Formats: sequence, structure tokens, C-alpha cells
Amino acid sequence: MRQILCLLIFLVISGRPALADLFTVSGIEIAATAESAVEAKAVAIAEGQAKAFAQLVQRLTSPQDAAFLPTADPATVQSVVAGYSLDNERTTATDYLADLTVRFNGDAVEFLLSRANVRIAVEQAPPALIIPILWTDGSAVIWGSDNPWRAIWERLDLDNRLVPALLPLG
Repeated sequence: MRQILCLLIFLVISGRPALADLFTVSGIEIAATAESAVEAKAVAIAEGQAKAFAQLVQRLTSPQDAAFLPTADPATVQSVVAGYSLDNERTTATDYLADLTVRFNGDAVEFLLSRANVRIAVEQAPPALIIPILWTDGSAVIWGSDNPWRAIWERLDLDNRLVPALLPLG
């Protein structure tokens, strides 16, 4: 048992991915169609930034404050975006698809939400290690390919949360 415990601690320390900045939202899939790929790209980025802003606000605020949140109109979103990056870009003559990461200006987001009298959480907790264990026929299956918990946890966006989660390697 000691060997397994040491191995898990080693994986957590050495295999831990860098945590996303609290004011960064990544993994936003964007897609748009327009008269040209250039126009489609502009539309997709604007829509993706609005979606990222909505995810950021949801991450930082409590559900009770939903009625007080500012609307995510394009001018509001642009006023708090610090920058963005694109991955996996694909285009045709009229289509644009990519994965978007948006970095927000933390001070601007805090100011915008404070003007709406919405309290926010501005500190991200240390990550939690999740080890899905499935008990079948009196034996434990840890992270095996036949463990349905593994598939569920792998589909979740575990980095973009106030309490990020780590999954075991393997």
C-alpha cells in the first residue's frame, strides 16, 4: 500500500498541469458562417468571448446573484477582455472553427460586478485529486477503462473552476 500512495503523491507533484488563471476561460469551441472566412472569424470570436464571459461570471458569482448580473452585450464584454488566443483553427471559404481561450482583466471584471452589487470569489482553491474507484464483485477498479466514472470525469472542464480538480495519469 505504501508504494501506491507514494506513486500517487509523485504523480500529483510532478504531473500536475499548470492551473488556469482565475480570470482565464479556455476550451471555448467557436464556429460561425458568413460571406467570407474573415467575417466568420470575427463573428465566432465575438460570440466566443460572450460565452467565455458568461462562464467566468458563473464561476465567480453565486446563483443567488444571477438577477443582478450585468448583461453580456458586446461592449460590456470588450471592456473586460484583456486578450485571447486561438487553437485548432479551421476555415473554408465561408466557415470558421477554432478553440478559444479568453483572458479577462481581473480588475475590470471586479469593478463591473461591484457596480452591480455582486460579490465575487477572487481566489482559486488548490486543486483536489479525484480518484474514481468502482467496486465490482468485491474488488476495486481504479481508473480502468471499464470504469464508467472515468468517462464522466474526463468530459468535465475541471481546470476552469474555483476548485480545480486533477485526475490521475493513466
